[in-house]
Amino acid sequence: MNSPTLVTGLITMGIGASTYFWPHVQHSESDESRQRRLAELRAGAPESYFEEKRTLEAYPTRIDRLNRRTRLLGGVAFVVGLGGAALSFLG
Repeated sequence: MNSPTLVTGLITMGIGASTYFWPHVQHSESDESRQRRLAELRAGAPESYFEEKRTLEAYPTRIDRLNRRTRLLGGVAFVVGLGGAALSFLG
């Protein structure tokens, strides 16, 4: 049994499982900060860059599309971690 490979596999499995089952956690902060910044701009705060308010209003976050991709990558990470943990017992 190879301990570093086992630990790496278990960590990868944990990260993959959490990403697969809770993908919205990784994107909720960006959506919340976007909404907060938009409220600040509507209240009269100065823009950080040219047409920041227009950009935030015109281009909403792509959470629905990213959730699918994030879940897929989480599943792949889980399978890779499972393979690494299995290989630690075989080799």
